[in-house]
Amino acid sequence: MFFVRTPWNFFGTNLQRLIQNRLQLCSTDSKPTSCDAQKASAKSEPIQKVLDTSESIHKRQLQKCRIVLTEPDDYVLISGNPAKIACERPARIYQPRKNAMQSGTRHIGHWELDFETKARWENPLMGWCSSGDPVSNLRLRFSTKEEAMNFCKKNRLKFWIQDSHTKKKFKVKSYGINFHYKNRTRLSTK
Repeated sequence: MFFVRTPWNFFGTNLQRLIQNRLQLCSTDSKPTSCDAQKASAKSEPIQKVLDTSESIHKRQLQKCRIVLTEPDDYVLISGNPAKIACERPARIYQPRKNAMQSGTRHIGHWELDFETKARWENPLMGWCSSGDPVSNLRLRFSTKEEAMNFCKKNRLKFWIQDSHTKKKFKVKSYGINFHYKNRTRLSTK
């Protein structure tokens, strides 16, 4: 039920919308009449439904419609990837080695996916290696090997897995071991 004490111009442009949606209005300025009682007893639409904008209604309708992908084929149709990539090039899934320029081991536990490089040439001006291939510099990062394999299967990519290299386990040593009296690496200064 919706009660209004102000004149009709309170609604402004929404007045026609309220009338079209048959919102029941009851007066509070006077005693209820039989007409008001009938209006109050009649089922009226919720106010939120009446006062919604077209954008919010459209947004709610989009939220109700969800795309459900049941097979990998469905994903390929909506992904937008060029067919050349899927057909011609095999993808390589590998675990990258530790960067030789850094001593840390933080970014080495993930798996990467990349494609072969095609159509490379040497730039005549500077001698740099050039390529007109946009996919040659593409690297996708995954936390596990299975995630990378599932991605390739969903996108119908041919792939091969490069064996990961064994990680070297480091012994944790303290600085005090350098000065330990039983340390064999300690050299005499005499």
